[in-house]
Amino acid sequence: MENPICPVCSQPLLKDSITPNMYACIRRKIWTPELCIYLDIVDYSVLKDVNGGLISERYQVAPYDIFIFNNQTEIRQVMSPMKQKGAKIFKSEIILTIAAPLKIQAPTTKQKIIERIKMLVLFS
Repeated sequence: MENPICPVCSQPLLKDSITPNMYACIRRKIWTPELCIYLDIVDYSVLKDVNGGLISERYQVAPYDIFIFNNQTEIRQVMSPMKQKGAKIFKSEIILTIAAPLKIQAPTTKQKIIERIKMLVLFS
């Protein structure tokens, strides 16, 4: 099976070595001015079943995470870092749950995704 293309950065997604049906962009640090910190993000990741069908999708557009799974969409906003030894953990809140999968047209930009999230939150 050919690796899918990221709808955000248009780069080929890499196959995960632990979960064989998961594909994701390269993890990188991005400055988030709303929180005044760097976040480790992956623009897009997708989990497929053995037949190539979609199980879940995740878009990370700092400071938002969009999870699409089980025919619903959950939008989370990263609020603040939590104190914990070792790995950095960030507190996030679910700001919106939609009872349908959110359709994001590819290719897209981070700015378009953020604008769409703000519109959804405004009219919810």
